[in-house]
Amino acid sequence: MTNFNTQNDAIFFDTNNMHLFDRYQVSLQRSGLSEEEREIIPQVFAVSSAREALSIANTLLRRYDNQTFRCSYNTKFFLEALAIAAEADLAGV
Repeated sequence: MTNFNTQNDAIFFDTNNMHLFDRYQVSLQRSGLSEEEREIIPQVFAVSSAREALSIANTLLRRYDNQTFRCSYNTKFFLEALAIAAEADLAGV
């Protein structure tokens, strides 16, 4: 079986051994957000655990739904993806 490595912005990981990586960290590293979008949510990129990432993402999404937090559509999708990845990490899927 061939070992396929994926390269994107100097981030390497083995696609055959995805269970070795936390999904939320991969989501943070490959967010696809611009610098302006990242500046809106700096606390998200400072997390140290999946539980913390889930908490912050859910808080920001709740504030977005209550219209007390404004962000781009891409940022909203990123926060939803981060929450899903963190939930999967916590569930051990």
